[in-house]
Amino acid sequence: MSRAAQVLALFVVLAAGEAYGSPADVFGLGPRASAQAGAVTASASDFSAVYYNPAGLAFSGATEVGAGVLGFGSGLSVRGQPAGIADPAALMVGGRLVVPLGGPLERRLFVGIALTVPPTSILRIISRYPQEPFFPLYDNRTQRLMVVPALAVRLTDRLALGVGVNYLAGLNGAVQGATGTSRSVEPRVDEAVPAAAALHAGVRWEPRPWLALGLAYRQSFSVPFTDVSDVSVAGQPLSLTVKSEGLFTPD
Repeated sequence: MSRAAQVLALFVVLAAGEAYGSPADVFGLGPRASAQAGAVTASASDFSAVYYNPAGLAFSGATEVGAGVLGFGSGLSVRGQPAGIADPAALMVGGRLVVPLGGPLERRLFVGIALTVPPTSILRIISRYPQEPFFPLYDNRTQRLMVVPALAVRLTDRLALGVGVNYLAGLNGAVQGATGTSRSVEPRVDEAVPAAAALHAGVRWEPRPWLALGLAYRQSFSVPFTDVSDVSVAGQPLSLTVKSEGLFTPD
């Protein structure tokens, strides 16, 4: 490596900004990205690129499918009590495909998808009291279905753009209760599941066969849920509205 390249590499390291955790970054998406601690923005080209940099899908000519099982445990404690992890396992499935087009679009469009599927639930959100200590990375983030489809376009042999969507659903609804004929509160629950999605975008450029540069952006993500409770007990109305956001990850 030349002296100029060494100086450039040193500048990039010293100029690094803050890093934030996010759902796939808890353990990594795919074995290679996990082994490299998620530092694959300019190198991922398998299905994990849909999360780390969608443009990377365009830098491999093979159509592939991957699957695996992720397991994890906890040795943490809160106030002397063990802090376990619910659903400490997940199935990972992903793939990438060269869109079979001819002419100018031949081997220019690529699609990919990654899924992380918990064994017993689609989503787990535990809303803690403000005074209650907990470990946010392990409380909810590892127990949710993750679906990330993506599309990449190879503009030239060295440059590609990609875009993906981190998709899940929120929860809105109401709980109504009133004293029934048995003199107990009879509830009625109406819930709706609206979509929640965040953008993943990236660009990858390979100016030299030995050099790849990547830039990725992941939009802030959360799962909003709202519940309005209207309960009548002995003729007295009791109303409670709960609004919260789970799984929050900043830009």
